[in-house]
Amino acid sequence: WLLAMGGHFVPDDQVLEAKQSDTEGMIDHHRKATFKVYNDVSAMNLADATPKWQVVEPNAPWTARDDFAATVTKDGAVLLFGGGTLYGGGGYLHDVWRLPEAAKAYGLAAGPSAAPKAWKGGEL
Repeated sequence: WLLAMGGHFVPDDQVLEAKQSDTEGMIDHHRKATFKVYNDVSAMNLADATPKWQVVEPNAPWTARDDFAATVTKDGAVLLFGGGTLYGGGGYLHDVWRLPEAAKAYGLAAGPSAAPKAWKGGEL
């Protein structure tokens, strides 16, 4: 299984006109931009013949965020930490969330067919 937690949305028609070297222009763009962060959890079973994303938690208990980090512990828990709420950085969150037995909590079946494939040169 592959989990995606939170993240952000920026409309497709939003165009960045400032050059990356234009710090003030970038800041101005980010301040005016439409930006929404989420606190959902989506999952994809990589062992399926045609893997598809499915929302397994539309409104998780943590604050919506972007640019965070996560890891899986030896006991199967997922740790989610940090991130922010503003486009381009900022609104930083200084918290850690633990999802014990995340696969079980979200009803993600385990078994021989769900064993992860090895990473080989950019292909799964």
